Amino acid sequence: MPLRIKRMGVNAALWKEEQSAEIIHQLATLIHAGLTLSEGLELLAKQHPHRQWQALLRTLAHELEQGVPFSSALVSWPQVFPPLYQTMIRTGELTGKLAECCFELARQQKSATADYG
Repeated sequence: MPLRIKRMGVNAALWKEEQSAEIIHQLATLIHAGLTLSEGLELLAKQHPHRQWQALLRTLAHELEQGVPFSSALVSWPQVFPPLYQTMIRTGELTGKLAECCFELARQQKSATADYG
């Protein structure tokens, strides 16, 4: 976990599946609109009301700028982005259909949350 997020203290209530699914959905919308993945993450960070999410999204954007694939960057955050996220994102990266895979992932997660929530 990056030092910046550690220093703030982790508020587990912020890392809910609904939040992760919503971030992925918004990111898919931005990618579909033509933004790069890194630009989308930076924009979401600027607009997010919680500092922990801002720090996480900026950390992910920074890793992408360093050449780390998005799916690999998510591996460091299993409490926020479980293995299914990593797998679906990797599929999108490999097929060139990242936005579509993100939309589908968000839809599945929102549906699962509604079914169990």
